[in-house]
Amino acid sequence: MNIEELISLLPSSVTQDGDIIIPDHVWKRFFQFLNLNKNDVLVHFNCGKNNAIKIAITDHSIKKAIGFECNKNLKTYAEKNTKDFQQVSILSSFKKYDLSDATIILITSVHNIDTDYLINKLEKELGINAKIGTFWAPLGNMLPQKVNFPFILSQKPFKYSDNIRDQIQYIYGTRCIDFTASWLLSEKYIKTFETIPSGQLRFVNMLMSMIVWINAWNLNVACEEEIPPPVQTYLGILKTFFNIDLTNLFNRK
Repeated sequence: MNIEELISLLPSSVTQDGDIIIPDHVWKRFFQFLNLNKNDVLVHFNCGKNNAIKIAITDHSIKKAIGFECNKNLKTYAEKNTKDFQQVSILSSFKKYDLSDATIILITSVHNIDTDYLINKLEKELGINAKIGTFWAPLGNMLPQKVNFPFILSQKPFKYSDNIRDQIQYIYGTRCIDFTASWLLSEKYIKTFETIPSGQLRFVNMLMSMIVWINAWNLNVACEEEIPPPVQTYLGILKTFFNIDLTNLFNRK
């Protein structure tokens, strides 16, 4: 099967509505990375079923929190999840909300978000030194202020990259990604979340690193010009032993 067929077989709770649930211990580490404190006003986009807002209040006594969730069912869940905190508001849309008092923005999913519109709004409304916290990569073509992969911090006044190689240099310390780097990045990401059973770690790492490298190759930022032997080997292993065909992902412009 190809990767689209594989995704279609996953439970709907995994693949629909942008409902990405991040473990509490990851939020705790992320907030330490962001240096969250009692003076902060936190805004969480696509807050869904995550406990980020609850943790920010109970662990860091933040001043105020706003969660945005356009999915009606997830919005209802978020409201119930934070009903004991008077300083929390859960809204369905961010477009009419003035973000000028926000000091930390959490964007862990851009599902149903027009990133160009959002970046323009953040530029207009956020105050100097306001922070944006993301996983894996910055928002749009922003250049990060600080990186502890997979945690990314961008800070206003924002800087932007002219090309993806400059952004990769800021994030990963290199202007291209080889297969070894894609494996190590995937491994670190998986270990940070600690949600994969130990017996499945190597398979998930293999699949994720392949997707990372193929995406880099498609964007012309892979260090290898041709498909290297390790990639060819893992393509064969995934197809032969797991019936997963990733060849349709190769789409270099």
